Amino acid sequence: MLKLRRAPLLFAAVGRPSAGRLFSSPVNPRVKNLLFLFVANLLGFLLVFGGAEFVVRWRAEHGFSPAWRSLFTASSPLSDLGTGNVLIADPDLGYRFNPALPGVNSIGIRGPEIAPAKAGGKERIVVLGDSVAAPANGFVTLLREALHGQAEVINAAVPGYTTYQERRLLERDLLRVHSDLVLLQYCLNDNHQFLHRFDAQAHMLFTEEARRAVLPSGSGLFAVLARHSYLALRIRLALLSLRAFHPAYPWEDQPDVAAAWQDDPWNTFAGHLAAMRDEVAANGGRLTVLMAPYRPQFDSALLARNARYVLKPQEKMTQICSELGVPLLDLYPVFTAHGGGRLFFDNYHFNAAGHSIAAESLLGFLRSHNLLNPGL
Repeated sequence: MLKLRRAPLLFAAVGRPSAGRLFSSPVNPRVKNLLFLFVANLLGFLLVFGGAEFVVRWRAEHGFSPAWRSLFTASSPLSDLGTGNVLIADPDLGYRFNPALPGVNSIGIRGPEIAPAKAGGKERIVVLGDSVAAPANGFVTLLREALHGQAEVINAAVPGYTTYQERRLLERDLLRVHSDLVLLQYCLNDNHQFLHRFDAQAHMLFTEEARRAVLPSGSGLFAVLARHSYLALRIRLALLSLRAFHPAYPWEDQPDVAAAWQDDPWNTFAGHLAAMRDEVAANGGRLTVLMAPYRPQFDSALLARNARYVLKPQEKMTQICSELGVPLLDLYPVFTAHGGGRLFFDNYHFNAAGHSIAAESLLGFLRSHNLLNPGL
């Protein structure tokens, strides 16, 4: 008869503790105290940090509900639009001009209502842009005057708009007007989804998204925390403001334009431009781009240090437009030939001479690229 052999006990080996002794050994009181202190301090820190984080969000988002929503979604571009009713909130665009005001049409852009049919067969040109193209006496108006009423020029520029907002405005409200030509005016602070928000005193403020453009792009704990926490972002920006030195290039700590020297935002821009090109073409029109320079790019010392880096945004734009087959008027070489930085009244906006040169160059560009009817 087969006999079953008895298996050796697992803990029977000499020198090994029994199972009972192994699991009943008391924890060193010192280790227990250190563990308790660590957990208590960690929970305390998380509680204090979480509370401070929510207070900062509450103030930034102007209310409990918006602050709570911001924990789970991207920050709204809107706060209290205390702008004297000049601007009103818009769920898609962030904000737009108030159609209830004189001189603003039902779409929310300045000018008369746009008729579905083009008047007298005139060519219809729509200009999308921001505050560079928005002035009533700026290059858009000068272009309209230079065409002597033979073309309908619609200035749809809205101060503070980004390429994302301009694309949404085009898709939602302006494709239906069947433009022959859509001119996208680009400024180096346009590589955001939403750049500006407003406080109760009508001051334009940077969005959290734009402020994060000056943060490191690494995957380390502090970089990730600063990109997702309002509190950590403000602490980092406050520490940066206390630095005893300034960055080598002035745009590197500017939330609005810093993104123009980073690669990822240009991939997003290329997607917007390709979609706009196809949408305009499907409506029988063509898309072209006017790129406005940034005054610090004309600084001779910066150019001498690293001209290619200074002009990286222009290089990126040229590459994208070339690949997509979108005609590009880069005003940087034009302005360089006519005084450079002397054509601005601040870092972004042209003075009267700058607008005049921009309009003259734009008219010649449109003609040379056959973007206007032969008679214009």
